[in-house]
Amino acid sequence: RREPQPPTSPPAASHRDLDHHEQAKSITRTTTMRRVPLLLETLLVIAVPCRGQGSKYTAAPTYVTPAPSAAVGAGTDAPLPDIVIHVLDDVGYADLGFQGSPFPTPRLDAAAASGLVLDRFYATPLCAPSRCAIQAGRYPWRTSTHMWAPLPIGSAAALPLDVETLAEALPTAYAKHFVGKWHNGMASFANWAVNRGYDSFLGGNGAEVDYYRATFDTVRLYDDQPRSPRDPAGGPPRGAALDFFDGTDPLELNATDYVADLVLARALDVISDPSGRGDAATPLFLSYNDYLLHTPIQAPPEPEYLERCAGLVDAGPIIEQTGDASLNRTVFCAMTARMDDAFGALVDALHDEETPHSEFPCRWDNTLYWVLSDNGGLPARPPSAGRGRLNSVSLNGELRAGKRTLFEGGVRVVSFLTGGLLPAAATGRRATALFHVVDVFPTVMALARVPVNDDVDGVDIWPALAAGDLDIAAPAFVRDAAGAWHDASVTTPANTNADATAITPSFAVSHRNELPLYVAVEPFTAPYEEPADDAALCNSTAHADCLTSSAIIAWPFKLMVGEPESRFDGYSDADGLYVERLVDPFVWQGSVVRLYDIDADPNERHNLAADHLDIVANLAARLQAVRLAGLAPMQSTARPPEGNPRFTDWIWMPFLDDDNATAVVPVGHTA
Repeated sequence: RREPQPPTSPPAASHRDLDHHEQAKSITRTTTMRRVPLLLETLLVIAVPCRGQGSKYTAAPTYVTPAPSAAVGAGTDAPLPDIVIHVLDDVGYADLGFQGSPFPTPRLDAAAASGLVLDRFYATPLCAPSRCAIQAGRYPWRTSTHMWAPLPIGSAAALPLDVETLAEALPTAYAKHFVGKWHNGMASFANWAVNRGYDSFLGGNGAEVDYYRATFDTVRLYDDQPRSPRDPAGGPPRGAALDFFDGTDPLELNATDYVADLVLARALDVISDPSGRGDAATPLFLSYNDYLLHTPIQAPPEPEYLERCAGLVDAGPIIEQTGDASLNRTVFCAMTARMDDAFGALVDALHDEETPHSEFPCRWDNTLYWVLSDNGGLPARPPSAGRGRLNSVSLNGELRAGKRTLFEGGVRVVSFLTGGLLPAAATGRRATALFHVVDVFPTVMALARVPVNDDVDGVDIWPALAAGDLDIAAPAFVRDAAGAWHDASVTTPANTNADATAITPSFAVSHRNELPLYVAVEPFTAPYEEPADDAALCNSTAHADCLTSSAIIAWPFKLMVGEPESRFDGYSDADGLYVERLVDPFVWQGSVVRLYDIDADPNERHNLAADHLDIVANLAARLQAVRLAGLAPMQSTARPPEGNPRFTDWIWMPFLDDDNATAVVPVGHTA
């Protein structure tokens, strides 16, 4: 790892490439006037590998997908592939066109249709744990990043420095760039992306920013916080502080800037020249982390986006208005359309023959492009629903609940793969196997020809993609002729109440039948207290009190322990409003448990716990095995006074020296 990078002199210009900045800002002006031709061009992008300057899309030789051995590259001289990991923010399961939304997302829709949709792709219920899991390939409860108030800006919480990131593990041959939302820690410069293996970083370190100011407010975070000079004129005090940087240098926005435009402009810049030296042979690893569709809900500056969404949804009245942010489905639609255009611009840049790979007509031919959301969407609650309201208007379709819960709406997320490198056996398909965000790390390493050690929890999904083996082939529970369920891994059919040592789950992608979703052991509303019999009980027994806020899938069943960690645990209507709260708890061993057959009941309407206590005990034993295998201690999420940005010109800057940054988490530690 490079030595931590201190602040450097401000760049000569606010943006590395003003042409790309203007290109990002003018995307809609070049597409909205030609909406039908745009759709046709989208289809052409899918059919033709590259486009040249002579015509919009110039036909190129048909690209033959390489064999898996060539793609993974063991013992081959094939060039390393370009890899783009595109992380969407708080995008709901039903917020995109190919998932049934009326929102205009033609570029994402076309790419998903011709690529591979991962229909059962799981993330964590919150931003930071998923982002840390992507970077590390390890479950967040093994890296101390599994809090329900995860890695808040201004706290010392971070992905531990001795946990290797994607960029640190990739070979030095790669140009490695991170744009957008980091959210892996910020208290020390050692925690920042440019000191975790990335060659460049443009973006912020916290959960969200105002799209026009790149600020995050502090008035609710610290006592007696004064007004900030960055607060909007005429409004109430916010204590707004800047959270946007180029490397480690604060980057001030111009009056007409929109954060998503700046993020896109930097990504287009690095695609055009990954090495910064004009070396076309340099392979690219781009971690693109869009702020869209996270709150605040603020429309892009171009009116065309709102016009594109007019009449598509019943926006109804503005549910909540705070400054220039509103909970309005038409505004949310406009942000989604802007996100779709950004994806299209990135795909077009990779197709451009003026940004070639030395071995291919254009970079797209040798690219794997992976799109995924960091968690489920955050639905709205009207004031009449009671118990407060949340601050977005996302939709997860008929899936239950959303972000901040372990219901399917919170953890089953949108994901698909595209790119010229995608094996033919995986194109134009919808996979039903179980996938997880921890799978990104080992898959990227396999493509980059880097072996991974046993500390990595994820699975390399590339062999399954190459073979087209994309469905669950071996369920964890099977039914006998009488309709009774039995653990498929236990030799005695009647024994479904197996202890942890009798359970042998399968983790190969096409046969993965067990997937731990979360092991938190910390209620959202209060500090966790161990049962009266202290830690000895938790380290020897699968007791429900020891598994609070945890969930696991053992196909086709899913067990949740503890109450949902959100005020929203029901269903939304098509306009994004909460309409139904389903109350279905069952108490077992003093804790609320929920058991669902998510194959037959994917929307989690029927809690089966009371009728299948043997399966509840079985899945609790599986959760206990996961817990004992490596539950790391939780980090403090407190914001110390020295982290208050009022002391650093209202900029969210580090407040720890590098020697006091987060230390390694001991794997195998138990509570």
